Amino acid sequence: MRVIIHFNKSYKIREFNRTQVISILSAITLFFIGLVATIISLYIENSSSSLIAENKKLKVSISELSNKITEIQNSLSKIYETGRVLQIAAGVNFDQPYATGGEEDINIKSLISSKNNEIKSIAKITDDLINKVKFEQEKFDLLVKKLNEKTELAKHIPAILPMDGYVTEHGFGMRLHPILKVWRMHEGVDIMNMPGTPVYASGAGKVTFAGWNGSLGLCVIIDHGFGYETTYGHLSKINVREGQKVTRFQKIGECGSTGLSTGSHLHYEVSFNGQKQNPVYYFIK
Repeated sequence: MRVIIHFNKSYKIREFNRTQVISILSAITLFFIGLVATIISLYIENSSSSLIAENKKLKVSISELSNKITEIQNSLSKIYETGRVLQIAAGVNFDQPYATGGEEDINIKSLISSKNNEIKSIAKITDDLINKVKFEQEKFDLLVKKLNEKTELAKHIPAILPMDGYVTEHGFGMRLHPILKVWRMHEGVDIMNMPGTPVYASGAGKVTFAGWNGSLGLCVIIDHGFGYETTYGHLSKINVREGQKVTRFQKIGECGSTGLSTGSHLHYEVSFNGQKQNPVYYFIK
């Protein structure tokens, strides 16, 4: 086989045999293949370098985010510990435990274990943390409410000895009445002291009675809320009026011997939900 090539301008004719033609075509083909391969290689190399750089940046970002998430989880653990203390103080026991940093928490290292699940893992962790924060907020709101109630109760509960003096041994319970000489229930305690000794409210509340009260003589009754009520009898003087709000340690009267009494003393009663209580159990020592 021969290939004849005509050159128009020179009118020269070149003759090539089959082997020469194949060699020339092969050389041209190889040249273009090499050129294309070089171009592709350069493109891939550039693309790979960009991807590697982006991948490094992404890894750094993921690492920083993971560290921040770990910090948040540690903070939640501390909040949990604080919450447990507040639960005891508030007298609340939640059915669900607080979010902790223990085994039940998401393990970042195990979740972020490959390039394919890094983003999904972070999204899962973030959702979990958001839910935990909401959970903690709801519980702390309840704790604050309960603690506020506890604080108010602490202010109002009749918890002090209302007057300096000696609490007689014939206190709360059945006793022989010193004047009537009959056995009857003594619904409070008697505190002995000189006439005019200041008498104080044993807790915050509202005066519901201030005046003469039969055998108790001059008397003050205070409603402390939360089911508590106190009575102060045999006063020589009253320093409050009905409807007046009082605080603990506020002077409400003076010791005396009015009513059915054998001497200067304060008759003091404590009631809870309508039931008489032994006042001694409420005195803070």
